[in-house]
Amino acid sequence: MNLKFLVAPLVLSGLILAYAEEPSNLSQYIGQTHPPLKDGLKEESGNVIGDPIDNTMYSVALISSGDLQMLWLESSSSRNNKGQAIWKVLDVIAAPTYGKDQTLVIGFCKIDDKSDPEVVAVVNYEQDKKYFNKIIKAWRANRTKGKFESITPKGVSCWNESYGE
Repeated sequence: MNLKFLVAPLVLSGLILAYAEEPSNLSQYIGQTHPPLKDGLKEESGNVIGDPIDNTMYSVALISSGDLQMLWLESSSSRNNKGQAIWKVLDVIAAPTYGKDQTLVIGFCKIDDKSDPEVVAVVNYEQDKKYFNKIIKAWRANRTKGKFESITPKGVSCWNESYGE
C-alpha cells in the first residue's frame, strides 16, 4: 500500500529520529526521481500535502538510509507504466530528533485555526486531545518555492489521528 495516498493525517508515534549526516550532504538527493528508490533508501511513511497545483501533486516523505532519517519535499506530475506517481525530490532536511512522548505530524495542521496542509510539526503527544497544541518545532513544506522553511510554532495545532480510539 502506498502511504502517499492516505487520506487520514500521518502521525508517527514513538519513533526516535537522529541526525546521522551533515545537512550539506543531503543535497545529493535533490532532483532524484522515484520509484524505485536508490539502493539503501527506504520510505518509512509519507503524505500528499494539499490539493494539486497546476496538475502537480506534492508530498512530504520520511526516508531512511541506514541511521539517517530525512524529510523529502517532492512533486509529481506524471505516472509510470504501472500507474504509480513518479516523484521528484525538491528539497531535503534532516528529520528532527524528538523524544518518546513526542511525535511527528505531516500535514493536517492548522495555523491560527486555519487549515494549512504544508505544515510539518514535532508535537508533544497527548492521547486525550483532539488537537496537539504543544508544538516543539514546525516547518512549512512550501510547494510554491519547493523548499522546507522553518516557521514559528506559535498558533500551530495538529490533528491527533488517534483521538477517540
